[in-house]
Order: sequence, then structure tokens, then C-alpha cells
Amino acid sequence: MEYQGNGDKCARRRAGRRHHKLEREIADALAHSSTDDEMERLRCELTIRRVIEEKVMFGVDAVDAELSQSLGVTLTGLAPILKRGGDEAEKKFMECCWCLWRANGSELLEPFIEAAFNTLPKKSRAVLFERMLTIVYVAQDSAVKNSTDVRSRG
Repeated sequence: MEYQGNGDKCARRRAGRRHHKLEREIADALAHSSTDDEMERLRCELTIRRVIEEKVMFGVDAVDAELSQSLGVTLTGLAPILKRGGDEAEKKFMECCWCLWRANGSELLEPFIEAAFNTLPKKSRAVLFERMLTIVYVAQDSAVKNSTDVRSRG
């Protein structure tokens, strides 16, 4: 997915700031380690953190781009709606989930949920969790029924 206009510049600037902050953390941690084993362990741990951070940075920026293109909203614009909670926030959250799932499956859905779910009040999170479980159960029941029907015909 291509980023366009000022959003691209802002996204690159944010990613650059996060990357530099992580690099400073790595340098500080290595400077304060005392043994070679501890330094190696820190290097591995920080490399893993760097990979995760880069994936999250890409994910959130990609989520923003897709939501902006499809629904005309970004995570920043969505935050006040989600913080209020209630039916409107829950519907908007589910609409965003559906839009992101159709666009790119879990690649966009996971970073969205990580970024947005805890913005919702506790009651809205509980309601959404129940709805998602219901969707999963219905899908599983449907899959079991379809496989049973296929076997009985065969």
C-alpha cells in the first residue's frame, strides 16, 4: 500500500523518532552491561524488540492509510469516539475491523486491535469481546455443519 501526500512524511518522521529512541535504549543497555554473556543476551533481546517495533510501526501506519482510504478516518481521529464508548464506538470498532480484515486479513487487523482496543472503556471492551466470541462460535458451528453435510453425501 502506498502512502500519499503529507501523511507519508509524517509517518516516516514518526518512524524515524521511534527508531532513534530504540537505538538510544540499545546503546544505554549495552554500555551498562558487565559480562560478555549479558551483552550478548541484551543484543539478542534488543534485536527482537527492534524487529517487533518496526513491524508495529509499519502496521499502525498501514492501518491508518487503509482506514483513511476506506472509511475516511485515522486512529487519531477514531480515538475520541472509542474513548466515549457505547454503541457508536463499538459499531465503529467493528466496522474498522471488518474493513481491515477485507483489505488484508490479520496483517492489518492485529495492529489495529493492539492500538485501539484498550482505548475503549471496560464495558465496551467486554461487549465487543462477547460479540467476537459469538462470531467465532457461529463460524465454527457452520464449519462443522458443512463438513458433516459433505461426509453424509459422500
